[in-house]
Amino acid sequence: MEKLNSRYFVRIKHKGKDTAERLPLANRQTVLRVFVHFLLGNIHSMEVWNEEYFDRKVMGKKERINGKLVRKEGMTMREKVINEATINGGSLYNKLVNQFREGLFDPESSSCYENETSKIARFTEQQFEDAIELFTLIHEGKF
Repeated sequence: MEKLNSRYFVRIKHKGKDTAERLPLANRQTVLRVFVHFLLGNIHSMEVWNEEYFDRKVMGKKERINGKLVRKEGMTMREKVINEATINGGSLYNKLVNQFREGLFDPESSSCYENETSKIARFTEQQFEDAIELFTLIHEGKF
């Protein structure tokens, strides 16, 4: 079973769209596929976080009790970052991560990444050759 340190949370903003697309629990291959589309100009912006980092506890709200500052409630980094944009978004993704740990949920299959909003398939032979050519041009400084 895979651990969270090999999985990533990706938030993508497409050109012309206001809402961001979220890809929780994506593996390295999916991140690479999305990055190639970002380099080709199909995606406006891309944010990537390691799921293990997102699982860290952070200070929540603080309250003074008898003159001492006390932590009222804690939250994960996932809830803190994702809740800025949506209500209850972080707790939904916390549930998905818990299901992943138990082996009940995995958006990655042998051929593609699939969640409720999107499906990212493996590169075809032509797409793979184009990606390798793109990386070669970047390495040579011609892109």
